[in-house]
Amino acid sequence: MSINRIILQDYPYFLTTRTQFGLDVFKDEECCRLLISDFNYYRKELEFLIYAYVIMPNHFHWIIHPSQKANISFIMNKVKGHNSFAINRYLNHKGKLWQSKFYDHVIRNEADLREKIGYIHKNPMVAGLVGALEDYK
Repeated sequence: MSINRIILQDYPYFLTTRTQFGLDVFKDEECCRLLISDFNYYRKELEFLIYAYVIMPNHFHWIIHPSQKANISFIMNKVKGHNSFAINRYLNHKGKLWQSKFYDHVIRNEADLREKIGYIHKNPMVAGLVGALEDYK
């Protein structure tokens, strides 16, 4: 099933995606490193900006500003596709790592941007993973 998205040019997006079956692969620091590597590679390759991100045990949130080169669907497809390959190779697994869907929210003003960045930064503490924000890598 495909999702029809309204893609707005020149706006940042708050995006969330989850692992298949809620697998907690990002409790492994190397899996986090592989995801960050994919963020950085595709950020340069597709010329988008990253404002903030957090990697949780079974999902990530990030705020990106797509470029003219790629929209959010293309960016997510590339990042999740390569990351699935890299993590499966590292863990010696086969199969789907990520859910095919993702959540998107267009950020239309500075107040919304600040609220979403705060959500990202506080997410590990709210989820009970750490007692203080500075304790989450």
